[in-house]
Amino acid sequence: MLAEGLVIEGGAHAPAARIGGSLTLTGASLTHTENWALSVPGLQVAQDVRLNDGFTARGGIDVRSAHLGALILDGAELDSPGGFAFEGGWLTVDRQVSGRQGFTARGEFSLYGAQVGARVDLRDAAFTNSGGLALDFERLNTSALYLLPHRTPDGIVDLSHAKIGTFHDDPATWPARLDLRGLAYQTLGNDHLPVHARLDWLQRQQHGYAPQPYDQLATAYRQAGQEDAARLVAIHKQKHRRHTLNPAGRLLNWLLYLTVGYGYRTWLAALWLLALLALGTAVFAHAHPAHLAATATPAPAFHPIAYTLDVLVPIVDLGQQKAWAPTGVAATRMSRRSDSSTTSCRRHTAFHLGQRVCMWDAATAATICLCAPRD
Repeated sequence: MLAEGLVIEGGAHAPAARIGGSLTLTGASLTHTENWALSVPGLQVAQDVRLNDGFTARGGIDVRSAHLGALILDGAELDSPGGFAFEGGWLTVDRQVSGRQGFTARGEFSLYGAQVGARVDLRDAAFTNSGGLALDFERLNTSALYLLPHRTPDGIVDLSHAKIGTFHDDPATWPARLDLRGLAYQTLGNDHLPVHARLDWLQRQQHGYAPQPYDQLATAYRQAGQEDAARLVAIHKQKHRRHTLNPAGRLLNWLLYLTVGYGYRTWLAALWLLALLALGTAVFAHAHPAHLAATATPAPAFHPIAYTLDVLVPIVDLGQQKAWAPTGVAATRMSRRSDSSTTSCRRHTAFHLGQRVCMWDAATAATICLCAPRD
């Protein structure tokens, strides 16, 4: 059906119409500002629907539940501020939806629940719906989405629960608010983008912290072989989650981050061990023999490194901790020491206990992270 340059005042309505070939409204002008400028819900077109190259609609376009071969909106202008510029809920398109060459939509552009075979291509388009949804792609299912408008959409972009094969976007046109809950994609088209930029993308989630967008991004990085990026995303997921926890939960979250990086940096536990070992060796070497006394006779020779290991590592028994202690025999001598000596002894006792607590905390954190699911 060919109707190039058609001009209609009052809107066009043809619900459940069927066309065996193509529908071409290139350069047409439809006006009905109080309702739908073009209302064709349930429309079935075997080939292309062309609303392109100068096509204008003053009022919304309604193609809900339609089944089309392809939808070409290149160069069109849809104007319905505060309403639906394009309502394509549950639309089925066998091949592509193309909105390129300066396509403009003022009002909500919706492909809610749409099924598009090849791609949705929105390169160089413009979308404006200030204070509302600029793009509603909730539950959209398509092999590829090119969300590459020539400027940032004015309004919210909803990608929640969409299923996309390859997702193409550009940080230069990311909106301030996104809904990414449940969004699933197999591949990111701009995989050269630094992971920190992608983390900024997740932070634009308008409903606050949600775990699934982080899990999805980490999965995409793993599938691309970028394990370091996937780990960084998983760590930031837990850091962002911290803000949703109660004070006790935030404290545990900080502990897991500092000691083992939530299980993704278990080598941090080894660094803590080495640091505590070096510090303990220095402190206990200074404490012996003035503030460490033998608890039994005969006692083995005192070795500060071995003693520190005995204190730090719960499963290690080198015999040093049993033979030498800041309490016991040392405590019986406190009454004969000066106040400064007594204070020093107490400090070494507290240090002894503090090292043990630190190591137990690190060991507990490592066990929690290694035994529990991290994602």
